Amino acid sequence: MSRILFTTTLGGSAWAGSEVLWFQAASRLAAEGHQVVAVLPRHMRTRENLARLQEQGIAMLSGVVDHLRSLAVRIARRARPAAPTPLATVVNHAGRWKADVVVISQASCWGAYSEMLALAEKGIPYVCLSQLNTPFSWPGDRLFEAVGEAFAKAKAAVFVSQGNLDLFENQAACKLENARVIYNPPSFDVSQPCGPAPAHPFRLLNVARIDPGQKGQDILLDVLALPKWRERPVELEIAGGGNRRWLERILEIKELTNVCVAGHVSDLRTVWQRATFGVFPSRYEGMPLAMIEGMALGRGMVATDVAGHAEWIENGANGFLAAGCAVAALDHALEQAWQRREQASSMGDAARRTAARLMPSPPAEQLARLIAGVLAKKDHL
Repeated sequence: MSRILFTTTLGGSAWAGSEVLWFQAASRLAAEGHQVVAVLPRHMRTRENLARLQEQGIAMLSGVVDHLRSLAVRIARRARPAAPTPLATVVNHAGRWKADVVVISQASCWGAYSEMLALAEKGIPYVCLSQLNTPFSWPGDRLFEAVGEAFAKAKAAVFVSQGNLDLFENQAACKLENARVIYNPPSFDVSQPCGPAPAHPFRLLNVARIDPGQKGQDILLDVLALPKWRERPVELEIAGGGNRRWLERILEIKELTNVCVAGHVSDLRTVWQRATFGVFPSRYEGMPLAMIEGMALGRGMVATDVAGHAEWIENGANGFLAAGCAVAALDHALEQAWQRREQASSMGDAARRTAARLMPSPPAEQLARLIAGVLAKKDHL
């Protein structure tokens, strides 16, 4: 069988929702008899991750020191941004292990273009999966051609939302003929709905890392601090790790006592059961699997119109879209949700139907089949 190498550019944490799609696809391919290995950054080489991989028959490769890769990347990008980085860990491993294809999961669109160019130069096929894009980061004249070339040379360039793909094509001034949109999969079983959404109390749920720069919790708190919302029986629950000290301090300053800071929650079904609507005030996104999970469980959404949110939310039918990442826009969307809170259950039913329509087959299966197709074409050469 074929030899498939997976790698990720996730930084900072040992695991995140961005890793679910590639890991599930890798697990499927390993179960089918392919030789599957993973090359992970040093901070991800934990006992828990090793056990996670071993349980699915995936080996973890290591050996090249990460700081050498980091130094090579920094030097190459400073001197010649389009130059490949031959010391990159994944390139070395792919060559020594004789990988038939390399699958690169990028936390953002710019995470591994140097490695991709190096793989192309060595004739090693690769598939890139981009989990996040932001309108606040553009490659500019020094890099846009190199980045576009790296994606164009991939056997497939996968994005988790059409919005991210459209933004990338503007950023790299290119049209990707090899692009494919595959949404993120739920991280737990969502086959059974949560039941009717409670209209009383009116409870909003934000399942996200506490990171206002991306997730926009500050915008949401500014809305709840408005006089009209202070007078209403509204509750907000925030489930996620991150900058908890900042959140607790800003809640104290704004004197908001109706916000529950739940931290990391292992049983997300429970928090969705008591939610009237999910709320995602993000400034930029990929396609948050938390939103997908909530809609699949039967909850309507209130979200800013960024990335793939509008691909899932039909305004007034299964949720409400804020026209911009601003207090006035989010206030308007939340006002609509408040006025129609008695219809939250029917909107949740519509959200569940949307999830079934947009995910007719498991995303990991879609990615695994895509990779298998790349291998099949390689075998026929």
